[in-house]
Amino acid sequence: MSWEPISNVKPAAPSAAKVPPMGVSVAARKLSSRLGKTVRYIKVAIGPQLAKALCMVGDQAGLRLSLGGGKFAGHVALSVDNAADCFRAKRGKDGGYVLTINEASAEGLFALEFPPFATAADLQPLEKGKPPLAAFKASEPMLAVED
Repeated sequence: MSWEPISNVKPAAPSAAKVPPMGVSVAARKLSSRLGKTVRYIKVAIGPQLAKALCMVGDQAGLRLSLGGGKFAGHVALSVDNAADCFRAKRGKDGGYVLTINEASAEGLFALEFPPFATAADLQPLEKGKPPLAAFKASEPMLAVED
């Protein structure tokens, strides 16, 4: 009688895109519970130099996200705003920040399944009386929303 060994092959963990210091890393994520419920969301990691340029300070910062139109079609803008209806970004150990866009907020704007990507962000010219604003180009799969 002979025995053939069985290799223990573990599945590869999904790779997250490395966050550029002056850019963002974006990934679609999902959490599954033991009850079978799945929660989908988008994780946006902001590089430490970009966070500094946007004047993000403290353990948490409020961010306003905007989807561009016209010549900025396909771009997502980030600016600091501590209003109650804004997104909360939490500071990481490297000085960057992370925020999540839940399924309800992404509905009709972004797909909830797309490959992760990292991209540089461009600071927009300062406007008097407004906080600094940076914009990045969203990937085509991220913008491919099913009707």
